[in-house]
Amino acid sequence: MVPSGSAQLSGPTALRARATSDREIALSWSDGNKGSASYYRIYRGTTEDFEPSLASCVGTSPLPSYTDRPALNFGGWLDNRLEPATTYYYRVQSVSSLNAGSAPGQPVRVTTLSANEQNSPPHKVLGLAATSVSPVSSFNYICLLFYTNVESDVTHYRIYRSETPGFQPDSATLLDDVDARLKFDHVIPHGFATVTRELRDFSMIVYPDESARPNRRYYYKVCAVDDAAQPGEFSDEVSAISEIKRLTFAGNTFFFDSAMVDIRPVLGDGSEIRYTTDGSVPTRASTLYTGPFMITQPRTVRAALLYPGRATPPVTGEVSYMRALYPPPRYLQPYSDKWPGQGPLNMVDGAREPPISTGISRASS
Repeated sequence: MVPSGSAQLSGPTALRARATSDREIALSWSDGNKGSASYYRIYRGTTEDFEPSLASCVGTSPLPSYTDRPALNFGGWLDNRLEPATTYYYRVQSVSSLNAGSAPGQPVRVTTLSANEQNSPPHKVLGLAATSVSPVSSFNYICLLFYTNVESDVTHYRIYRSETPGFQPDSATLLDDVDARLKFDHVIPHGFATVTRELRDFSMIVYPDESARPNRRYYYKVCAVDDAAQPGEFSDEVSAISEIKRLTFAGNTFFFDSAMVDIRPVLGDGSEIRYTTDGSVPTRASTLYTGPFMITQPRTVRAALLYPGRATPPVTGEVSYMRALYPPPRYLQPYSDKWPGQGPLNMVDGAREPPISTGISRASS
């Protein structure tokens, strides 16, 4: 909408375009509006008669010049991508302070350089975030999430990690080199079809840092690498702590004949796990946990993660192991291997023998 009485702007003239690399175009133009233009909209197409629109708008500029280069989510919904040795057409529009636009200027033709002439390195990795997955489950790792670059020649992402803030990424801090060309079968929404896509085709990458030690703060940076092995600018630095606030117990908590008690995590950082099997609160004098063990009677197992010589509050966990009251059922129709649940225990996990309070030792179990 053009406000009533507003002066009509004239379109930019003498538009010039020059390829500066395989993925960059430098634009400049003249403006005869004597400073009344507030900014300019830049449009790009692949044919000379393309129609300027929101879909073809690749940028804005407050000055009569602009460099078109790959950009992630321009305008919040479009990825701006340029390819090597490709011909493009540009048009520019003047816009007033009242958001009234002029007629777009005449198109200009330009061809990007080949990668052999001038190969631009990848741009900065955006949106890096680090999150502790769960302080109360066995998934005590840090999850990284970042946007993939829009450049089609990006083949890898290098992930760096340090325990020092403001660190300089190098070979000593390289955590992993992720191949962005890995292929995955992907089910499209509503399950209508399965397609094969490369990792770089997805808008974001999720990376689990399962080697992160609990209760330590780690700092991360990521950069993209192209097919010429050129690294791009590093992402902003982020950090996270993989905290442990509860011990967990792996495996089934109900059984027919016996159950394995598997307490996690075992850290190997000077800490120790002490446990009881009679439901009492574990202390530093309780049984030392050295690995999974079996029980044959219903029990309530309680455990505590302790640091000798420290007065820090213990991290605890508790679970009751109960025996099914019925024998294993015989399935006339086998359950699906895709969703096995608790296997043979599925039909009897609601009928259990309650745990008893008498203690149990390794020898008697």
